[in-house]
This record gives sequence, C-alpha cells and structure tokens, in this order.
Amino acid sequence: MEIFKGEVYRIGPYDWRVLDVQEDKALFIWDDLYEKRAYHDPKGSVGEFQYGSYTWEIFELNEQPAKEKAESVTWETCSLRKWLNGEFLRRFSEHDIEAMVETTLENKDDPHSNTKGGNSTKDKVFLLSLEEVEQYFSSDNNRVAYFDYDPANWWLRTPSSYHEGLLHAACVEDDGSFGDNCRLAISRLGVRPAVWLDYYTAYIYEHNIENPTIHFTV
Repeated sequence: MEIFKGEVYRIGPYDWRVLDVQEDKALFIWDDLYEKRAYHDPKGSVGEFQYGSYTWEIFELNEQPAKEKAESVTWETCSLRKWLNGEFLRRFSEHDIEAMVETTLENKDDPHSNTKGGNSTKDKVFLLSLEEVEQYFSSDNNRVAYFDYDPANWWLRTPSSYHEGLLHAACVEDDGSFGDNCRLAISRLGVRPAVWLDYYTAYIYEHNIENPTIHFTV
C-alpha cells in the first residue's frame, strides 16, 4: 500500500499524520496533542495555574532555577525526551516499537538566538525541531493543533533564548505561529510526538478510502 504526505493514519489506537515519505520509512506526527507536560521537570510540580494562553506549573523548590543549571538543559538531557522514550513508548506493543526507527537527530543551535542545541541524540520518539516544523508545515494554519478540542501551544525540541537569565524552548503557539517565551520547567505545553516508521516491519493496509489505517503485525 502506498501512503501519502498529509494523510492521517491510525497506528494502534491513535491518529498520526504523515509528514514525509522515503523509500522504506515514513515520518509521522501525532495528529493533535497527546497531553500537556513541562519540557524539563527535574523535581516534579505541586500544581498548575492558567495565565494567558499558557498553563504554568507550580514547584515546591527551585521555581527560579539558576542560569548555570538552565544552561545544561538541552533536548539530550531534558525530562520530556526521557518520558517519550520511556513511559510513553512502553504504551505500544513490542511490534509497534520494533517498527519505529531509532533516528539520529541533529539538534541544531537556535538560528535566531544562537542558543546551543546540544549533542545529537538517537531516539525512537521525539519532538520536531524548529527547522523541521518550518520544512514540513507550509503555514501557520497547518501548524495549529488541538488539545481537548481547543487550539493549544505545543513544544519543539529546539532550545530558544534566555529571558531573565532562564532558558526557554521554541514552541508553536495556539494560532500556529512560532513562540519562544516557553520556560522549560514551568510552562506546561502540548506534546506532539513524532516517529519514523519502517513500513516493511509494519503490516499496513487501507481500511477504507475515507479512513486509512495502519496495523502492526502481531
């Protein structure tokens, strides 16, 4: 079966959108937002509050982390990467996981602020970078994603800039524009996982022309 960019397919019980198709694999992104989490949550939070279009987490200790500690947080070291390739990944079957390609990600510096992106990583599940979102989404409208039926902000893996000595990460705003005022530990934004899928490992078939579905071998 041939799959097409822009189409939505079902992987297990979830809907994913195709961003890129290569000879033996395709890049999928969660069609909407899975849940809201902090980019880096080293201690855990004790609650949250809403301010403007952002949800903020309240921390017991170290709510204002020192700049030198914030500088050490990159995609490689953030808790969100650990969660995506740990607890989140374990929600899929062994065959699902086998079909997900471990991908080497180049974590480039932020082109606007020159904030260091950190080392390259190898991940089965990841967030798109600022550069990748610019490549795969042609307009603000195409970047809009929903959480509980409402447009919401979602994380990118690219570190962004410093505000008041604290490191932020790039994000997509609820209107599809780019934002950079998203504090790593306190902002609680939507998570939109992405995977490269080896569709020779996966058994792919079209359920019907309106609702194409991907099922893995069992």
